[in-house]
Amino acid sequence: MKKILYLFIVLLLGAIPYYSTLAQEDQIEGQNFQFQVPEHIQSLQQQIKLAEDNEDWDLYYSLRPKLITAWNDAKPEIANLYRNTNNAEQDNINTEAPKFTTPYSSQIQSPLWGNDIIVHSGSVLDMSLVVSRNDTLYLGVLESSGTAVNIYASGNGGSTWSLFRSGFSVQASKIELIDFDGFHGSSGPSYLLLFTLYNNGTLWCTRFETGSSSYTNSKVVNSGCTDFSIDRTYSAANYRCFVLYDSTGTQFHKRSDPASYATIWQDPREIFNCKDPDIAYGLDGSLYLTYVGRSSGNLYQFNNYNYGDPASFINQRTVETGSTDTTFTPEIIATRQDTSQQTVMMVYTILNNGRNDLRTSFKTGGSGWSVPANWSTYSNTDNKLVNLFCKKQSSNTIFQASFTRTGLGNTTPRAIRYRKFSSGNWNSSIQVSDESRNVTGLQESNVVELSTGTAVFAYVGSNSLNVYFDNSSWVTDVKPETGIPEVYSLSQNYPNPFNPSTAIRFSIPEQTNVSLKIFNSIGQEVASLVNGELSAGNHEVNFNASKLSSGIYFYRIETPAFTSTKKMILIK
Repeated sequence: MKKILYLFIVLLLGAIPYYSTLAQEDQIEGQNFQFQVPEHIQSLQQQIKLAEDNEDWDLYYSLRPKLITAWNDAKPEIANLYRNTNNAEQDNINTEAPKFTTPYSSQIQSPLWGNDIIVHSGSVLDMSLVVSRNDTLYLGVLESSGTAVNIYASGNGGSTWSLFRSGFSVQASKIELIDFDGFHGSSGPSYLLLFTLYNNGTLWCTRFETGSSSYTNSKVVNSGCTDFSIDRTYSAANYRCFVLYDSTGTQFHKRSDPASYATIWQDPREIFNCKDPDIAYGLDGSLYLTYVGRSSGNLYQFNNYNYGDPASFINQRTVETGSTDTTFTPEIIATRQDTSQQTVMMVYTILNNGRNDLRTSFKTGGSGWSVPANWSTYSNTDNKLVNLFCKKQSSNTIFQASFTRTGLGNTTPRAIRYRKFSSGNWNSSIQVSDESRNVTGLQESNVVELSTGTAVFAYVGSNSLNVYFDNSSWVTDVKPETGIPEVYSLSQNYPNPFNPSTAIRFSIPEQTNVSLKIFNSIGQEVASLVNGELSAGNHEVNFNASKLSSGIYFYRIETPAFTSTKKMILIK
């Protein structure tokens, strides 16, 4: 399988396409990468990818300068992408860098709010939850002043918490943690990374050694950064980190030097005039980007199959067309499989008739991307702020998701809800936050998965006060959805094959006009089962085909927001 994959990479890198589906108003003026890559550079790209796949770092570092030289001869502006952008020694003595104040502390008291644990008390500007390869949970909290970060740790599934770092001094508007330690069960170095977006536009990375009080600062972006997203590889050693960030009207991608363990940042590549970045690493060098056009509002997705190599971004596509401020905060995630087998999932918020709905588009191994479809839409509610997670385990195909549901216009009630993707399908959502119908302010959440398969959550409370933690195994406060379905769906008829009757089930999350029709194999309509307005709910229609001959038929549902077609077989 890997030999096939390597050939696939070479074919992709043979020519570097540029902005093939980008709306004109989003395009930036910059280097034009649209030309045939010389064969000797293709060969070097393949060798470097093989070296990183096999973690042959001596070979990797011997080939990198050769690739830069080859690009310099062929196209110097691309050679210039392969460079370091920071000085690690100077970053560590920079007086503006994040500063250590108080080391480990004794176990803290974690009061309960209903059945959820309050880990942090006080006003919150941002928070981030991660889990290490040995199931240690880390929860980072940026205080509302933006001047201090507290990092909490739990080694028992969140039942008790202690301070890992207290009052870490910053000047920030956003933080994100990342566990930088390889797959579950691996034995390489173990780090925790804290990314801090400063108010002056500098993006810092602070690398903590999880077993000591030492830390190292590195400057990822010097200035102009307004938003960012991060992910990393899962090698046995020499981990690489990826950053996609907005900067003064455009967007860039950088990656860390693998042997530096996120202290040297290099290979900046300008992407597009976009915003709302998210990035996901799958396996075998596969990297997936998503973002929203700053001018158009279109949602885009972009690929790199060579560990973020700056000259290897390909196959950008438009997921949704829109207008400014209609599509928000996309999230993307990938399974931990070989590239040819990976499932890649996007979930994003879209403005729909004054309501925030969550939609999805995905691809499975060997197939193209699906047509966007509703992921969570519910009458008279806003569904937004989705967070996706995939456990660091080889061949893992399970996704975890949490999101926020509120009344229209962020009114009450508000709740954090949870869904799981397994065996190719998402289950129905359940509520994991405690019931509170009179809260105000924004709630947002993070979800991760323990090695046992248990999903755990952290979320910000009402009025941006306190950070709460819940574990899905603490079932007393889990509230399943009842009554009205969450998304549109059309089920396979049953029985199938059938003679002469079969049942067709479908679900609609709101009152709407519905058409359900039957067609023969040449597209002629043979029956109309539903044609009119139906209330929200789960519906079943019986179809009697006693007057039709044996053969293949199709049934199709249409609403203003949803269309689906399935095949049925009549055997007499």
